[in-house]
Amino acid sequence: MQKLSTGISKLLAAVGVGGLLLFTNSGTVQASPAVQPFTEQVRAANLSSEQATALQSEVDRHLRKLSGKQVSPNEIKFEGGRMLVAVPGEKYPRNFATGQGAQPLYDQCYDGPLYAGWFCEYDDEYYQGSKVEWYTCETHTDPFSGKGSWINNQTRGTRARMYDIFGSLIYTTPGSYSSDPTGDWTDVQSVDIC
Repeated sequence: MQKLSTGISKLLAAVGVGGLLLFTNSGTVQASPAVQPFTEQVRAANLSSEQATALQSEVDRHLRKLSGKQVSPNEIKFEGGRMLVAVPGEKYPRNFATGQGAQPLYDQCYDGPLYAGWFCEYDDEYYQGSKVEWYTCETHTDPFSGKGSWINNQTRGTRARMYDIFGSLIYTTPGSYSSDPTGDWTDVQSVDIC
């Protein structure tokens, strides 16, 4: 185990990445090796302890709704796709996975080639905020509520269907490629992407 400075130990505690912290009699903190990948990503991105705490809180909230596995400070992988959580107060999710935590993450729907097979949901208008990128043809739980946006960048002509809490169809997207920069997730409970 590796000894960590007091500043890093506070950051680890704030991030809460699921690793084991051991407090010794001398007041030093040691972290298990499993904690170090997220710690290094958070430190390299220059997140404050407040930002790290807020980000982890958002990730935890989405994990409870979507399940899946946290694989970086802001990424949750689940069957059929992934969720990328923006640091609260920022417009776009950061690229922690490649060590470029100060840079926005590549967006499969917005930046990717046409008809690439993805349906993307954003928790803010104009393709901003946290996002979900789905690529498997099945019904997925919608993680957002309120104003948002979406991009249908699936294979040509594929439509997504949005359902309410009772399973009733409330909207069908136009065929791919299509998008809505000012959508509303309030009544959407699930999305069948194809």
